[in-house]
Amino acid sequence: MMRKHGVLLRTQRVWLGVAAVAVIAVLTGCSGSQRSTSAFCNELHAGKERIAGRLNEANDQIASADDETEAEALGGGLMTLLASGSDLRAFTHDLAEVAPDAIHREMEDIATFADQVFDQSGSASGDPMGVAANLFVDSIRINSSLERVDSFAERNCGEGI
Repeated sequence: MMRKHGVLLRTQRVWLGVAAVAVIAVLTGCSGSQRSTSAFCNELHAGKERIAGRLNEANDQIASADDETEAEALGGGLMTLLASGSDLRAFTHDLAEVAPDAIHREMEDIATFADQVFDQSGSASGDPMGVAANLFVDSIRINSSLERVDSFAERNCGEGI
């Protein structure tokens, strides 16, 4: 009987430990991303720094071109510039993921718009006027979301988007 009681106590302790870990994870938000003003501002600062770094890298590559390496430097600079575009798309999604309730819907709209811009850019050569018209209409629709998120960022993060 004593052995059975010891196994039962050990099993209870294991389940109690599992329950404690689960409660802590829920309370601290470890089970998913945290949506808060602080998380949004941290991502805003880090993302802008990443994109600026990529753009500076592209600029440096293009500026370093001379007659012998011009094509290589320009090609590398353009590839880096294109990569910064995909960084921008990811940046909008990263911000939407952590945006607080006050701007979450607007940030989701901006991320969706970024997807549309990049998805439609591939078809621009076949129908440039159609793509331009769609993007123009969508940019008007998204303007209020951009203004609201930018205002929120200025007020809470010390810089706009």
